[in-house]
Amino acid sequence: MVLQTTTYEEARLKIGTLPSLAPRPTFQNIRLMEADLVNKLIAIPSRQSAELGYSGMVQHVDIYALQTNTPWQNWADPGITRRGTRVNPNADGSTNTAAAIVRDKQAIYDANRAVYDTQENICCAIINSLNEVVPKNYRRGGANTMGARVYRATDEPREIIQKLRDTYGKPTPAEKSANEANFAAPWNPSEPIEELYDRLEDCYLTAMLAKPAFTIEQMIDRALRAIQQTGLYTTAVLEWNGFDLANKTWPQFKEHFAEAYEIRCATGAGTAATHGYANNTIDDDDDSIDTIKDSLNNIQLANNANAQNMNENISAITQETSALRASLLATQQQLAMLAQSQPYAAPFQWPQQPSLRPSLSSIQQPTQLHI
Repeated sequence: MVLQTTTYEEARLKIGTLPSLAPRPTFQNIRLMEADLVNKLIAIPSRQSAELGYSGMVQHVDIYALQTNTPWQNWADPGITRRGTRVNPNADGSTNTAAAIVRDKQAIYDANRAVYDTQENICCAIINSLNEVVPKNYRRGGANTMGARVYRATDEPREIIQKLRDTYGKPTPAEKSANEANFAAPWNPSEPIEELYDRLEDCYLTAMLAKPAFTIEQMIDRALRAIQQTGLYTTAVLEWNGFDLANKTWPQFKEHFAEAYEIRCATGAGTAATHGYANNTIDDDDDSIDTIKDSLNNIQLANNANAQNMNENISAITQETSALRASLLATQQQLAMLAQSQPYAAPFQWPQQPSLRPSLSSIQQPTQLHI
């Protein structure tokens, strides 16, 4: 079978328009641009990885290594022409066997040539796409390069993106804090469990670029705690705790709890009637023992959650009442101390009203006349 070469025009069409880094490259927009490019390159089949396509040409080495044990390697140039093979005639003068060898080598060369040309066309399409989305003032080269530059076909796409990240893509403290908060956020079991996996993996990859990186053990522990907090997968958690240490890997974790999630959905428990997230409802008339047990468990979990909330509210009211009582007592004591500190005052007496009857001394005596 002759391998078909992916042309430059086909590669450009598949890559399309990437998210712009204008007005200035940052940690977030570089990350979005790279993720979009990786997803598009995964869709282009490659001889090196049928599952990951050509994503290894741009993806961070450590991130690519998480998905495959084989590091990405560019396909070697087979040369412009195939090296000639001398055809030695057989003893009877025939050259059938030798001609078959020549045909086989030609077929191998043609296959290698097709893979290499496809790789070069895709690389050129990536370079031109980066020239479009990276502002000119930020397309800087090495220390010996003056001013802005244009990415060339001889540049490595992964090195271009890494250079942008090292120069302009340092995360801010707020971005780091937001990623840590997202990593520690609980899981709402009304959402598919894949939502939990995707969120944690995205936080893990972000921390790998932002530093310090999370470990796989931290991601597994965070996912396990998020699942335990729902109270819905006790049996699956006990089974996981019994796994051998060598089998407690992230892929094994995802497979194990995804299976538990699907089993729970298949039993009719679904994702809506879950602890603390929605009202418990029964949508079918299945009266099997397992269904009844699941329904009773859901009701019990909801009652426990409601009782816990009520206890917390009562406790808060009690504390608030105690605080008010203490404040009132303190006010009364202050008033008492204030009253004791005032000087003693004589009892109040009403002022005496002046008498309207004149006193004898005030009456003018008549003047005596002397004759």
